[in-house]
This record gives sequence, structure tokens and C-alpha cells, in this order.
Amino acid sequence: MCVVRSLALANYLCNHGYKMKKVVDSDKDPRLKFFLFDESQAIHDSITRYLSKREV
Repeated sequence: MCVVRSLALANYLCNHGYKMKKVVDSDKDPRLKFFLFDESQAIHDSITRYLSKREV
């Protein structure tokens, strides 16, 4: 599973066709969530694109 901690990144991935598999509460802070997606090279490439755009 690919674990995403950022709501903005999770939304980006969903908007680009990736299906969220599950949302899990954080053990350390129940106010925080983890978003789970299927693991693939394509999703990692999309995350890299997202992060490179955020740095600009």
C-alpha cells in the first residue's frame, strides 16, 4: 500500500484517476488521517510530479 499523509496530495491523486482504498486514523493523533492507495510505479510518478510542482 502507498500511504499518503497529506489531504491535498490525496485529493490530487483522486483527481488524477487513482482510487483511495482506505482512510485510517493515526495512532499518535486521532485528529490526523492516513490515506491508502494501491502501490504502483505510476502513483509514485504522480506523487513526484505533484511534489515538484509544489516546490516551484
